[in-house]
Amino acid sequence: MSVLEVAGPFKTWYREHTGLVWQTNYVDTVEAVENSDFDYVVLRTTWLYNDASKTAVDVTKKGEPFQDAQITREAVAKFASDLLTGKEDYHRESLGIGEPNTAWTKPSFY
Repeated sequence: MSVLEVAGPFKTWYREHTGLVWQTNYVDTVEAVENSDFDYVVLRTTWLYNDASKTAVDVTKKGEPFQDAQITREAVAKFASDLLTGKEDYHRESLGIGEPNTAWTKPSFY
């Protein structure tokens, strides 16, 4: 998740707790993939927690405001599986995924 994309009540807390993570080789690697001929999907998640009963996701595309404060590991795994099996159909995209209805000031577990 780009610090510039995070919006809403979560923005302040997010910036205080992510430090300099966006000044790493991760950004260079993603840019190399995006500039390649690969058929890729980059998943950018918000803060993770465990709850097998919660697998719904909000999807935002790169550059769109991202407000969700959390998402379950199970939801990320299900979404990734759905991409691989064709239940979700995204190609050459960088997607932000979060849990619906969690546009809060911070994750519920923090």
